[in-house]
Amino acid sequence: MENDSVKILWNFMIQCDNYIEHRKPDIVVIDKIEKKCLIIDVAIPGDNRIMKKEEEKVEKYKELRQEIIKLWKMKKVVVVPIVIRALGAVTSIDLMSG
Repeated sequence: MENDSVKILWNFMIQCDNYIEHRKPDIVVIDKIEKKCLIIDVAIPGDNRIMKKEEEKVEKYKELRQEIIKLWKMKKVVVVPIVIRALGAVTSIDLMSG
């Protein structure tokens, strides 16, 4: 999905110059005007490890984040882990920070 200012990718493997194991996040939002990108990945763990799962997601996409900055010439790329417990609890998310 795309318009003049934003492009949204989902279920899309990102092509990289180098081998990167984790390069298919759930959603990628690209702000073409501001040259910013969000790598969004959702998880629903079967336990109470919400904070740990968030940390795992950020670490998982660390290499991809650097590659996107370089290849797509982005000013800022933020990994946004969205972790939802089975009963619906979710940590607070600020998409524009980071």
